[in-house]
Amino acid sequence: MNIYKKLKHILAVDDIIDNLKILEIILKTNGYKISMAQNGKKGLRMAQDLLPDLILLDISMGDLNGIEICKILKKDEKTKEIPIIFLTALNDDEVIIKAFEAGGLDYVLKPFNYNELLARVKTHLEIKQKNDEIKEYAEQLHAVNEEYKQIYEFVSEQTKTVELKNKDLMDSINYAKFIQKSFLPNLKKLSSIFPNSFIYEKSKELISGDFYFFEKIKDKIIIGIADCTGHGVPGAMLSILGIALLIRIVQHKKITSPKKILTILNKDLLEVLSNSEDKNKVMDGMDISICSIDLKSNILQFSGAKRPLLFFRDNKLKYYKGSVRSIGGYNDGKKQFFNKEINLQKDDLIFLFTDGYIDQFGGKENKKFSIKRFKNLLREVSFIKNAKEQKDKIKIVMENWMKEEEQIDDILVMGLRI
Repeated sequence: MNIYKKLKHILAVDDIIDNLKILEIILKTNGYKISMAQNGKKGLRMAQDLLPDLILLDISMGDLNGIEICKILKKDEKTKEIPIIFLTALNDDEVIIKAFEAGGLDYVLKPFNYNELLARVKTHLEIKQKNDEIKEYAEQLHAVNEEYKQIYEFVSEQTKTVELKNKDLMDSINYAKFIQKSFLPNLKKLSSIFPNSFIYEKSKELISGDFYFFEKIKDKIIIGIADCTGHGVPGAMLSILGIALLIRIVQHKKITSPKKILTILNKDLLEVLSNSEDKNKVMDGMDISICSIDLKSNILQFSGAKRPLLFFRDNKLKYYKGSVRSIGGYNDGKKQFFNKEINLQKDDLIFLFTDGYIDQFGGKENKKFSIKRFKNLLREVSFIKNAKEQKDKIKIVMENWMKEEEQIDDILVMGLRI
């Protein structure tokens, strides 16, 4: 991504010259290129002409206020993706909410705190870079998928050509796998908070449509697993998008309520997928479970979109259902998500999982593993104290169940003991 090695360009718009001088000193000293406008109309023109990497925008200006400028920029195809951080001396919740509704991503209070300003600028530039990379990666994955189809249409006529192209294709998919893995959170972070935890994953293909997510926001841990529509390249593309949207919702917007996370995720995913020319055919989505664990109060909140939570205490099982609707897919305006609270105790055991395990065919009669067998398996696992041994047990049972049967879907199981 050579475009991200160039000097980052920031546009600052403020009708007070002293504020602009302070911003210029802070940002230039830290290696940023800065352009400045001392009124709203000039700032709007410069944003449209210069297309900076980030805009620092004063809310209160005489000629054209920052919120109005933000609305205009977000309606413009050329400028709608530019991140905007509002500058304000008003610590007013109503004004700040309007700023966010207009499309702003963050705000900084005046007078500026040096370290806070730099941290927010750096964070939003990095998020923009990641979002741009996701778009480019998605285009590469789409190209790979199209090439894959063309190869198999051509197989009957030119076997040798297919073999050569298939090698190129596998190289591309391996690279796509590397890209997907780079977006997943580091498992060491989960282990540092919950030492007795595990993640068992078994992809149907080299790349998966299932993914896991976790993030720490102050004293709360947000944990989730998701199953995207399809598997392989299409599922992986959607999983990368899902991870990116969750990062924006949880890490940037600091949303920790599971039902709010799912509501915003549903809205954001539908907005992204609605960019398709034939909107009626965009039915992609994901089934997902989200938990928020408050480390101070030891309260767990759970909300799911077609995915449940299995909870063990004293070897007794409780099954918490999620909503009957997925994230994305049909947008009929009736989607609602609800939080369920659990007061946690030491040695409580939590399992989140996608449907790949329970839907896998196998056994003597070649039937699905089923939710009943899965509950019984986890009941056995709940007696095992060591997380690695729990994971090994789940893995061995599935291998013995499948034997020579083809895997029909991606598999993901997460377990953690409080």
